[in-house]
Amino acid sequence: MAKLTDREVKALQGKVAESIGGRGDGALLFRRRDSGSIEAYYRYRFNLKTEAIKIGTYGQISLAACRVEANALAALRREHPDLKSHLQQVEADKQAEAQRLALLAQAEAQRGTLKDLLQDYIAHLHDAAVDSAKEIERIINVDFIAAKPDIVAMKARDIEPGHALALLEPIWKRGAKTQYNRARTYLHAAFQYGLVSEYDVSRESKRVFELKHNPVAAVKKQKEGENALERALSDAELKHFWDKCGDTNRVGELTALLLRFIIATGGQRPYRMIVAPWTDYDLEAKVMRTESRKGRAKPRISLTPLTDRALDILRRVQEINGQHPWPWTFTGKDPIVITTPRNAVLRFLEDEASIMDVATGQRVEPFTPRDLRRTAKQIMQRAGIEPHLRDLLQDHNQSGIANKHYANNPDAALPDKWRAIAAYDQALAIILAG
Repeated sequence: MAKLTDREVKALQGKVAESIGGRGDGALLFRRRDSGSIEAYYRYRFNLKTEAIKIGTYGQISLAACRVEANALAALRREHPDLKSHLQQVEADKQAEAQRLALLAQAEAQRGTLKDLLQDYIAHLHDAAVDSAKEIERIINVDFIAAKPDIVAMKARDIEPGHALALLEPIWKRGAKTQYNRARTYLHAAFQYGLVSEYDVSRESKRVFELKHNPVAAVKKQKEGENALERALSDAELKHFWDKCGDTNRVGELTALLLRFIIATGGQRPYRMIVAPWTDYDLEAKVMRTESRKGRAKPRISLTPLTDRALDILRRVQEINGQHPWPWTFTGKDPIVITTPRNAVLRFLEDEASIMDVATGQRVEPFTPRDLRRTAKQIMQRAGIEPHLRDLLQDHNQSGIANKHYANNPDAALPDKWRAIAAYDQALAIILAG
């Protein structure tokens, strides 16, 4: 068959073909359709049957391009004699690969970002009724989500130690060294939560993270940012703090009253008192009611007897905040945040108010609000209060039948608590009198 010309193809009324390559390589076929269009095919024989594979529409594809494609198909047929079946398989493989890539892209789009992980972790803390959940949420929102939107927008599984360091480094550089360690702890805990909870059937969030490791583990915790060693204040330090905490710059009267109230009540946990509304403070019955929550379980109620010293503090708080739902509130809309006592102690330690001896410059040694609880426990010990009564007053976990009895009937513990708080208050009075 001679080579076709464009004029011959354009004038075509039926069909015409030209040979491709050598003998048996097939032919380039043109056929005019009823619509008038001319279609190009590669024609060959397989198993005594004529097969045709469409190349395209002449006019949209030039005659030269049709020849190139037909020759390419002829060359491919030498390797795959059943060319049509081979091309169908190739197309099926392409579609399968495209579907696989689409599924991967869909999975990647659904894979959670670091922001998603942090928000899931915050929701978990609130669901578990963790006391510090609101403060942890504030730190995560301010120091991570708002400060580094580019990093938190990354997929959580793509976060490496360098990214974790980039999140934490600004906190350290601004001098908030204790905050740095706390923020590192929260970031580490968020990744740890993601690692262990993703395949937990009870988990409400269905986000997928596919974490393989905890990148924060490689970021060093700084000793310089750790809290002061656990300790108890001396009697002189406790008296000085009681007298002078209200003189500290940027520590208001309400915060100073709260710090004294912690001491007056035998070192009760600040958070439980802070979130308790006025309805939980019965000044007539001289009892404070607080709740201990763990997850979705029914809260455990604790009743704390209020001495005259504690009541005097509450009456002053009433004058300040009696119109609000909570005693310990700055705005009336929410209780104060859990970090308020800690920040107040830090400011006291940095302020001239902490100087006990002007001549020598001796100051109150560093401590934390938690040390006030430990100090109260040691005062009770020196006052001869039995260990189980000390634990009962501070609402430490009790064991045995007594615990079950008190848990179901917190009023039953009040007589023993009154014995403990009365002895403690007598010892405290001697200390505060100097």
